[in-house]
Amino acid sequence: MRRHGNLWGKIVSFDNLTRAARRAALGKRRVAGVARFLERLEPECLALQRELEEGSYRPSPAFTFRIHDPKERTITAAAFRDRVVHHALIDPLEPLFDRRMVHESFACRRGKGTHAAIQHARGLVRRYEWFLKMDVERCFDSLAHSVVVETLTKIVKDKKVLSLCDCIVREGGCGDSPGVGLPIGNLTSQWFANLVLDRLDQRAAVSGMEDLPGNDEASAGEPEENPVEAPASSLAAPAGIDLGRRTPGCRAIGGGPSPAWRDEQSEKRTIRPTKIIRITIEEKGMDQKA
Repeated sequence: MRRHGNLWGKIVSFDNLTRAARRAALGKRRVAGVARFLERLEPECLALQRELEEGSYRPSPAFTFRIHDPKERTITAAAFRDRVVHHALIDPLEPLFDRRMVHESFACRRGKGTHAAIQHARGLVRRYEWFLKMDVERCFDSLAHSVVVETLTKIVKDKKVLSLCDCIVREGGCGDSPGVGLPIGNLTSQWFANLVLDRLDQRAAVSGMEDLPGNDEASAGEPEENPVEAPASSLAAPAGIDLGRRTPGCRAIGGGPSPAWRDEQSEKRTIRPTKIIRITIEEKGMDQKA
């Protein structure tokens, strides 16, 4: 698949930066840090444009907090001007990223999402007797920066775009060791993780498997009858992905690997209001400090 160039001008254009600021501000216009940026929208975007063109842009320190959803996760809230850069970068790249991904990948993509994923999975578990379950333990925390940058290099050939991606990836590391980890909560992290995991999806597709939708917990319908051993590691290792200890290999379907699509009545999932309130309070606290 060909690599794409001539993207830098679109990313750093003043129009793209102002559009990115408005997108990043959706639902947050009353937050102090966001309101201050929008009040000075033109000079702020011009300053960002100058930093990007000169190569002097560096992300600001991010605000982090923990949630239980249900397991504990560390969420990273980038400064608003950095979120503007994330949107300015992803908006022109999203169509290129989306076109090369497998159709059955549903996370963080326009027109897809949880409900469409559940419906697709229900269809597959009725067709197959076995599934191969693979879990990337602590997915965002465990992704190596070198793997992320290598994946992007296979899609984009514009050196300035790759340099900005490299800066965002390496400056935003949140893993247990240097050179590892993407911050949960950034738009760029969602897409970069999707692209790395798509390498696993592509290898599964070549091997004859159909993808059951997931993100860091992937499953694949296995067309072969009664597979004895699941080739999980042989699929993941060449893609630069380390599978977690919870990857059990092949199982009988038995209604599906997750209660999300075993329950025929669970057509919709809701977010608890208390969770929304907690995240909103934390985010406001971060922006007031900015």
